[in-house]
Amino acid sequence: MGDQQKDQVKYQDTALVDVYRPIVQGFTITLGVYYVLLIGAHLAVLKGELAWIMAAIAATSAVVILVIRFTYLPQNTKIVEMERTMFCVSALAVTNVTAHAYLAGDPSQFVYLLLLAF
Repeated sequence: MGDQQKDQVKYQDTALVDVYRPIVQGFTITLGVYYVLLIGAHLAVLKGELAWIMAAIAATSAVVILVIRFTYLPQNTKIVEMERTMFCVSALAVTNVTAHAYLAGDPSQFVYLLLLAF
């Protein structure tokens, strides 16, 4: 690949990152705040040990997502890294839904996986 083609690929990569960054930042801040609120909801609604386990999972997810949002995303310059970030954040969301359905013994919670798909 010639220098001109490399420059064009780099320009396209940078342009894609510039387009996707605000979308990913909005998604991560929304999901991070959601999990912060979910900590309290789990403690208020669920009972016993399950409440603490689910609150801990939500807290871990919130911290990881918000750290990604405020430290990693602003300096991200490659579209591949942006895609990996979205994969990891989405995997955390799926893990939370799956953990809740499994630990609570409530298969109806799996309907939230469908919501994550859209």
